[in-house]
Amino acid sequence: MTLNQLRLSPHLVSLQNAPKFIFAVKLGRRLFSSYTSRGGTLGYFDPINYGMVVTIGTPNAPFDQQIEGVLLHEVQHLIQEAEGFAKGGNTSQGYSRYLRLAGEVEARNVVIRHSLSIENRRAKLRSDTQDVPDERQIIVR
Repeated sequence: MTLNQLRLSPHLVSLQNAPKFIFAVKLGRRLFSSYTSRGGTLGYFDPINYGMVVTIGTPNAPFDQQIEGVLLHEVQHLIQEAEGFAKGGNTSQGYSRYLRLAGEVEARNVVIRHSLSIENRRAKLRSDTQDVPDERQIIVR
Protein backbone atom coordinates (compact mmCIF):
# COMPACT_ATOMS: atom_id res chain seq x y z
CA MET A 1 0.00 0.00 0.00
CA THR A 2 1.33 3.45 -0.84
CA LEU A 3 0.68 6.65 1.02
CA ASN A 4 -1.21 7.98 -1.99
CA GLN A 5 -3.78 5.23 -1.42
CA LEU A 6 -4.35 6.24 2.21
CA ARG A 7 -6.64 8.85 3.67
CA LEU A 8 -4.53 10.08 6.57
CA SER A 9 -5.76 10.82 10.05
CA PRO A 10 -4.50 13.96 11.81
CA HIS A 11 -1.92 11.78 13.55
CA LEU A 12 1.59 10.73 12.65
CA VAL A 13 1.48 7.67 10.40
CA SER A 14 4.24 5.10 10.17
CA LEU A 15 3.90 2.09 7.88
CA GLN A 16 6.51 -0.23 9.30
CA ASN A 17 5.80 -3.11 6.92
CA ALA A 18 6.09 -0.91 3.82
CA PRO A 19 9.18 -1.28 1.59
CA LYS A 20 10.20 2.26 2.54
CA PHE A 21 9.76 4.11 5.80
CA ILE A 22 6.85 6.46 5.28
CA PHE A 23 6.07 9.43 7.46
CA ALA A 24 3.15 11.79 7.10
CA VAL A 25 1.26 14.49 8.89
CA LYS A 26 -2.06 15.82 7.67
CA LEU A 27 -2.35 19.60 7.70
CA GLY A 28 -5.50 20.07 5.69
CA ARG A 29 -4.36 17.90 2.77
CA ARG A 30 -2.40 14.74 2.12
CA LEU A 31 1.38 14.67 2.40
CA PHE A 32 3.50 12.12 0.60
CA SER A 33 6.87 11.42 2.11
CA SER A 34 9.43 8.69 1.61
CA TYR A 35 12.73 7.53 3.01
CA THR A 36 15.33 6.54 0.48
CA SER A 37 18.95 5.36 0.23
CA ARG A 38 19.65 7.79 -2.62
CA GLY A 39 22.78 9.86 -2.03
CA GLY A 40 23.23 13.59 -2.45
CA THR A 41 20.54 15.75 -0.87
CA LEU A 42 19.76 14.81 2.72
CA GLY A 43 16.13 15.73 2.36
CA TYR A 44 13.69 18.23 1.00
CA PHE A 45 10.11 19.42 1.34
CA ASP A 46 8.26 20.22 -1.89
CA PRO A 47 5.41 22.66 -1.13
CA ILE A 48 4.00 22.47 -4.67
CA ASN A 49 3.45 18.70 -4.63
CA TYR A 50 3.28 18.59 -0.82
CA GLY A 51 5.95 15.92 -0.70
CA MET A 52 9.01 15.19 1.38
CA VAL A 53 12.02 12.95 0.78
CA VAL A 54 14.52 11.94 3.46
CA THR A 55 17.71 10.06 2.64
CA ILE A 56 19.49 7.47 4.75
CA GLY A 57 22.15 8.77 7.11
CA THR A 58 25.02 6.71 8.44
CA PRO A 59 25.44 5.83 12.13
CA ASN A 60 28.63 7.90 12.28
CA ALA A 61 27.10 10.99 10.64
CA PRO A 62 26.29 14.07 12.73
CA PHE A 63 22.74 14.10 14.15
CA ASP A 64 21.53 16.68 11.61
CA GLN A 65 22.44 14.25 8.81
CA GLN A 66 20.70 11.22 10.33
CA ILE A 67 17.04 10.29 9.84
CA GLU A 68 15.67 12.01 12.93
CA GLY A 69 17.61 15.23 12.37
CA VAL A 70 16.64 15.44 8.68
CA LEU A 71 12.98 14.71 9.51
CA LEU A 72 12.93 17.44 12.16
CA HIS A 73 14.43 19.88 9.65
CA GLU A 74 12.05 19.00 6.81
CA VAL A 75 8.94 18.83 9.01
CA GLN A 76 9.79 22.37 10.15
CA HIS A 77 9.59 23.43 6.48
CA LEU A 78 6.17 21.76 6.28
CA ILE A 79 5.06 23.77 9.33
CA GLN A 80 6.47 26.97 7.79
CA GLU A 81 4.42 26.35 4.65
CA ALA A 82 1.23 25.57 6.58
CA GLU A 83 1.58 28.56 8.92
CA GLY A 84 2.86 31.09 6.37
CA PHE A 85 6.21 31.50 8.13
CA ALA A 86 9.45 32.47 6.39
CA LYS A 87 10.46 29.75 3.95
CA GLY A 88 13.63 27.83 3.33
CA GLY A 89 15.14 27.22 -0.05
CA ASN A 90 17.93 25.43 -1.86
CA THR A 91 21.51 26.16 -2.86
CA SER A 92 20.69 27.11 -6.47
CA GLN A 93 21.15 30.82 -5.64
CA GLY A 94 24.35 30.25 -3.70
CA TYR A 95 25.25 28.38 -0.56
CA SER A 96 25.87 31.46 1.61
CA ARG A 97 22.43 32.86 0.68
CA TYR A 98 20.86 29.47 1.44
CA LEU A 99 22.43 29.45 4.91
CA ARG A 100 20.98 32.92 5.62
CA LEU A 101 17.39 32.14 4.59
CA ALA A 102 15.27 32.59 7.73
CA GLY A 103 13.37 29.35 7.09
CA GLU A 104 16.63 27.39 6.87
CA VAL A 105 17.99 29.05 10.01
CA GLU A 106 14.79 28.11 11.84
CA ALA A 107 14.83 24.51 10.57
CA ARG A 108 18.49 24.06 11.59
CA ASN A 109 17.69 25.58 14.97
CA VAL A 110 14.91 23.05 15.55
CA VAL A 111 17.51 20.30 15.12
CA ILE A 112 20.01 22.08 17.39
CA ARG A 113 17.41 22.65 20.13
CA HIS A 114 16.18 19.06 19.93
CA SER A 115 19.48 17.88 21.43
CA LEU A 116 19.17 20.25 24.41
CA SER A 117 17.68 19.16 27.71
CA ILE A 118 14.24 20.54 28.53
CA GLU A 119 15.82 22.83 31.11
CA ASN A 120 18.34 24.21 28.59
CA ARG A 121 15.61 24.74 25.99
CA ARG A 122 13.60 26.73 28.49
CA ALA A 123 16.64 28.74 29.60
CA LYS A 124 17.89 29.63 26.10
CA LEU A 125 16.16 31.94 23.67
CA ARG A 126 15.75 30.95 20.02
CA SER A 127 18.34 33.59 19.18
CA ASP A 128 20.86 32.02 21.59
CA THR A 129 20.97 28.77 19.61
CA GLN A 130 20.46 29.85 15.98
CA ASP A 131 23.54 29.89 13.75
CA VAL A 132 22.75 33.16 11.90
CA PRO A 133 21.74 36.32 13.82
CA ASP A 134 18.29 37.78 13.06
CA GLU A 135 19.72 40.87 11.38
CA ARG A 136 21.64 38.75 8.83
CA GLN A 137 18.72 36.51 7.87
CA ILE A 138 16.89 36.77 4.54
CA ILE A 139 13.12 36.46 4.87
CA VAL A 140 11.26 34.84 1.95
CA ARG A 141 7.51 34.22 2.16
